[in-house]
Amino acid sequence: MGSANRLDDKKPITKFDDFRLFKTLSKETQPGSNFTMCHTATFDGADPHPGQKKTCFCEDRPVYAPNLCADDGEDCVCSGYVTYGAKFSAAKKVLDYEGHVAAGGFAVAEVKEGTKSLSCSADAFGGANVSDEKAGEAKACFCDQRKKMFNKSSLKSIQDLWKAKNAITTATGSIASTGKVLDEVKAEIKTKTDEWAQTVEVQETERKVATEALEAQKKCVLQAKEAAKAYKTEQVRKKYDESKRNLELQREKLAKW
Repeated sequence: MGSANRLDDKKPITKFDDFRLFKTLSKETQPGSNFTMCHTATFDGADPHPGQKKTCFCEDRPVYAPNLCADDGEDCVCSGYVTYGAKFSAAKKVLDYEGHVAAGGFAVAEVKEGTKSLSCSADAFGGANVSDEKAGEAKACFCDQRKKMFNKSSLKSIQDLWKAKNAITTATGSIASTGKVLDEVKAEIKTKTDEWAQTVEVQETERKVATEALEAQKKCVLQAKEAAKAYKTEQVRKKYDESKRNLELQREKLAKW
């Protein structure tokens, strides 16, 4: 709330930029409310320009988005969910949250109750190798302080995926790198990415911030070189398929929200 007319030439104020040139009062409305009275009573009786005709302007509430909280190896000060993934784009520019999750596979963890930070390192995220195909790639963490981007179920699903991938990598010991296998892996990753993009979009209620692409996994191993390890590999692969089915069920539940 402020003066309805300029204080210098007394002309009516019609633009917000002109309105802010002179003393004003501001108050944040409650989420979900559609209007508020343009009256000094709304501002606890305060009057920025006694004796002057008043007017009010409405400024949009800032859009919420998780904030960059730490580089790899540092502590992320946060009390919500923390994501761990790429820091720079292909053009070497620092990514915002949306670019961070769209750049490739990322891991997520919840800060334990009673603590106020989480180490921005692979160990804190179950050993997730979020850039295994780009050795030495800089990584960073983002803090979802309000816990808007995930819930308990989606958090567990992402963590189960990383556990399955790590188990397969350990069991097989080596990756079959033929063109055919790589094409199959890429096709599976694309399907998985599309599903997660839909899941995060449903959860994001404030202008679909930062959640359109989730390339959660890359180069999942589908075969083992050594026949002696075939049985063990098959068991791990079953766990991996079960994780995928859980993800599909989670996406369907979230779609109904």
